[in-house]
Amino acid sequence: MLDPDYPHSKQAYDYFLLKLLKIYGADAVEYVVSMMVTGSQDKSNLLYVYAICLQGAQKYGFLKQIMLNDKHSIWKFKVEVSVFQAMLTHHSDKLRLEGFSFLCESWRFTKLNEAEQMELIKYSLPYNLSSHCSSFRQQLLRYLIKFLQRFVTNYQKAAKSGEDAMMERCLKFLDWLLELLFSQLFIGCSYPRRNFTLKLLHQLVLNTFEYRDLFQRLLESFTFCNIETLVDFLKDPFEENQQLSLDVLTNQSVKHHIHYQMNDMLSELSETSLLNCRKSFKSEVSKNASFVLRLVALLSDDVNAQILRLCNILLSFLEEDVNLIKNQLYSITTTPVYGNIFAVRMLLNEVD
Repeated sequence: MLDPDYPHSKQAYDYFLLKLLKIYGADAVEYVVSMMVTGSQDKSNLLYVYAICLQGAQKYGFLKQIMLNDKHSIWKFKVEVSVFQAMLTHHSDKLRLEGFSFLCESWRFTKLNEAEQMELIKYSLPYNLSSHCSSFRQQLLRYLIKFLQRFVTNYQKAAKSGEDAMMERCLKFLDWLLELLFSQLFIGCSYPRRNFTLKLLHQLVLNTFEYRDLFQRLLESFTFCNIETLVDFLKDPFEENQQLSLDVLTNQSVKHHIHYQMNDMLSELSETSLLNCRKSFKSEVSKNASFVLRLVALLSDDVNAQILRLCNILLSFLEEDVNLIKNQLYSITTTPVYGNIFAVRMLLNEVD
């Protein structure tokens, strides 16, 4: 059997295995499952075959046929959960993605997420947050977004039908996920980890606000300490992470809660950022201060009025500095004007 990391091996597996699945149907799936139990071949290679087989079975509807005819789920097969755990934490990015594809995608969007699926994601996600492969992170994020969308739909369905056990399972999973994400946002963590974590947190904010219980758990996770952490990431060296932090903090569904938690520190943040815009020659400091000013403006009750107030202050600073430069030409070396101009431009971008 080919090594999954061998060049073109994935294409070979995809082509030949999918052809065999088309020919032999559900019997081929059960045969591969039996190989995972009794097979004597290298389990590392067999894992990839197993992942491709399950994905193909899901794609062609054979998995649906097995589950409907035999009245059991894929988890009732004889393959142990440890096989899926090995797949989701394997050194091969391709194999892990195949495993997450099987976990997160479904032939029926409203199909309930089973307890085993949630447990496997809880087991494997911490191992996959900091991959340095950008394509892996992007694809994993797409799979998790699909899972979250189905997760929210499942919760709504369980709430309507009064399935308390399912609702409790969903709430516990959400609590775990939020705790995990905020625990990964610490000063000094790698770029892949904080970028992926912020993106997933942003998706959680976007997908859970429509349902009261889920939304309440989300708000409870935004403690003052966690909010401070997100504010600190407005000073991230990478602008994408700064924008993600700003988007999370100013999302329409949570901004009032954030404003209530930060009410005492907003004025101090505003004053400090205005001074940083005026006094610093470093573009990074000006950019960070501009993001904080945008946060202050977007959290206010009247966004446009707050932007106008901040712009007037910055323009008054700029006018003073320009007059000083006119009178004393050497002052241009001690009076930076870039920060004020940059902050005004950033604030005006937020005007409706």
